[in-house]
Amino acid sequence: SDWGVPETISGDDSMPLLSEQPITDKPATSWGKKAVILLLMVIVAIFSWQCYVTLIGLLISNVILGIAFAVLLAFFAVVIAVEIFRFIKGQRQLAKAEQLREQAALFIRERSHGKSDAFISELTSLYQNTAQGELLQTCLKNQPDYLNDAEVIDYLSEHFVAELDKQAYRLIQNESVNIGVLIALSPLAVIDALVALWRSFKLVNQINKIYGLSLTRIGQWQVFFKIIKMTLLAAGTEAAISSMIEKTSTGLTGMVAGSVAQGIGVSIYVSRLGQEAIKQSRPIIVNRKPPFGVAVLVEGIINKLKKKQTESQV
Repeated sequence: SDWGVPETISGDDSMPLLSEQPITDKPATSWGKKAVILLLMVIVAIFSWQCYVTLIGLLISNVILGIAFAVLLAFFAVVIAVEIFRFIKGQRQLAKAEQLREQAALFIRERSHGKSDAFISELTSLYQNTAQGELLQTCLKNQPDYLNDAEVIDYLSEHFVAELDKQAYRLIQNESVNIGVLIALSPLAVIDALVALWRSFKLVNQINKIYGLSLTRIGQWQVFFKIIKMTLLAAGTEAAISSMIEKTSTGLTGMVAGSVAQGIGVSIYVSRLGQEAIKQSRPIIVNRKPPFGVAVLVEGIINKLKKKQTESQV
């Protein structure tokens, strides 16, 4: 199913808000990164020179081949230019989302008045000509005019961003359970681990789209690895997993408890990846807990495993 944002989004005020502190520390550019950029520049320069030499040689020996090669180079140049433009646009969207989160956190701390107009203007610009923008405009039309800046942030989080949260969390829950079942049933853990990694990558990209971020493949992988890093740093142990498996694996005859535990562990990690993706994509800080926990994932995996086992016995 397509989990992108539909053309229109209906509002619903029933969903609670979610929470976390924004990440404001910006890592300094390392020498390794500068070296990689320099190496790429050298490679591009060498490649460009070789293309130029080849073009001149073809024009001298055969004008038709030279023109054909020039057209091919022009085509690739346009494709590269478009990708660079999309990459820069995506990076600006990410930077703007992070800036908006920082501003929102500041408004909540200071509880100031009259400063949120610029925030709303930036938020409107971020979602201009999108389905998310239509929902935002509806929320702004119904926004009371007596709110202070902190209350404006709360209002937008509850009536605008929470609608996107619903789609994102529903996607995370379904994908986490499906990936957990895949790992639990897999006789080839290494291959299915790669499949799970790819599906996790797609999950993060779908969450980015839900929150209106348009990234190139390079930008998508960049965000994905950042989210993996943040998830690993924040991950804690789940002490209750073993007891949950013992209680819920009753009836899973022929299945190894270790495989079930592995599937549940991967499911939990995928869920955390998705939740971290929400934090990185959301234009307003998350300020409540997720609508589902580990127990929901475990129950979903066990129920699907039992269903598949029953179907195989029929």
